[in-house]
Amino acid sequence: MRPPTAKGPKSKPLENKSQHIFNFETFNNLAHVHNVQGNVKASLQYLRKALEEAWNEPWQDDIFSPFGTQLVETYLNIANAEAFLNRMREANMVADQAIALAQEQIGKLRQVDNQDPRLVQA
Repeated sequence: MRPPTAKGPKSKPLENKSQHIFNFETFNNLAHVHNVQGNVKASLQYLRKALEEAWNEPWQDDIFSPFGTQLVETYLNIANAEAFLNRMREANMVADQAIALAQEQIGKLRQVDNQDPRLVQA
């Protein structure tokens, strides 16, 4: 699921966990602004930057991290942008990644549900 590494100069690793979250949300917001303005290509660039930030964050270890669902939404937004640009193969590939990630998140949540005695019905 991890996106390909971006080409270009390497940035210094961020030490602060909240910086990745801030960048992820900022890039998603910038993507939304560009999308509303009709600049789908710029929106797509910011969505991909958001993905890079998300994969720099160790969110996978925290089942309750908001990154799981936000990441699915970001993948779906990329698929939508690719489809708008008439790049259907790319759109389908990214949509498949969103579905796989959503299924993974659902599976983790079901495991938690099954292990929580408060949720087991008598």
